[in-house]
Amino acid sequence: MTLEQYAQIGEIIAAIAVIASLIYVARELHQNTNQTRFTVAENQIAISKHVVKPVVEDRAFAELWAKGESEFDGLDPVDQQRLMLFEWQAINAWSNAFEFRRQKLLSDAEWHHQLWIYENIGRRESVRAAWKAFKGSYEKPFQGHMEPYLE
Repeated sequence: MTLEQYAQIGEIIAAIAVIASLIYVARELHQNTNQTRFTVAENQIAISKHVVKPVVEDRAFAELWAKGESEFDGLDPVDQQRLMLFEWQAINAWSNAFEFRRQKLLSDAEWHHQLWIYENIGRRESVRAAWKAFKGSYEKPFQGHMEPYLE
């Protein structure tokens, strides 16, 4: 065998090694992305539980939350503020979900669930009041996304 033939064999081996390493990196990246998606889904569940916990555990607050549906303007200013801050937590969770979706970390099923929440919970007077108060603290893409639901 000539030196040139050895060089050609070396190039072929190097090409195979590069392809193998690219396959390995792609596989690792896929696994990491799946793990990140799983973690995001777990976090979304934890955030949802955290947000609804006061309504579930405290009857007086649940009654106040129920009034936020359509009687928000009739509440005293302290209760209005309490509800707006409570709803702000939900809007923050929605903002996080929006960012996860933009990063392709939220599944279609989870995103469909989020859209249902926007459409239904977003009708509440207290949510709309919180949005009006805190809208400016969010980035423009999220503001634009939420306009059809909250304005």
